Amino acid sequence: MRRTVGPSSETRSTTASGRPVSVTTVSSRVRARGCARDLSKLADWDTFWKAAEANECRWSDGRRLVFDNRADGITADEVARALESLTA
Repeated sequence: MRRTVGPSSETRSTTASGRPVSVTTVSSRVRARGCARDLSKLADWDTFWKAAEANECRWSDGRRLVFDNRADGITADEVARALESLTA
């Protein structure tokens, strides 16, 4: 996931094409998944979001796929094609 803006901003770039997702959407998804490991994130969301923003990818070799997993995002067929491209 690309992290390009901070906790006070409304969006974060999450796709290779730069399609944004709102901070509200991310928070809602974390809350909805109901995992115990997320309790500290939700308890201090602004601190978590700021740390997530600063978490840059530090590797440069290899291959990486970034998917937009919103309901109106990438389709299952597009995911399958992308995964196939890794073995081609």
